[in-house]
Amino acid sequence: MIKVLQQLVVQASASHADIITLPEGVSVEALVDAIWMYDLMMNASGGVNEENSQQQQSLALLVRKLSCTYDAFKKACLLTLEPGLLQAAGLIQDAGLFSKRLVRTNTSMFYK
Repeated sequence: MIKVLQQLVVQASASHADIITLPEGVSVEALVDAIWMYDLMMNASGGVNEENSQQQQSLALLVRKLSCTYDAFKKACLLTLEPGLLQAAGLIQDAGLFSKRLVRTNTSMFYK
């Protein structure tokens, strides 16, 4: 799945079109999980450097393009991905506010 993700990142970076199609047999949920894992590995690999920054921008571009094409992808991203990546992809306005609302919602659901 990581190889498919890397191919999609390259395709998103190289293509000027807003539409990217998923390869045959790739489920939206599996792709979002792979994006989450890839983002986690990039963040855990060390400090902010130029290569990491470029990869994160490419990943955010991929998320933006796929969420414009597939509504189910956008919903899965909002449920799974980290707020920083969602903000970089343009799916949310403010990562801090989103995190705050998420904690508030989860807490209220726990006590109901």
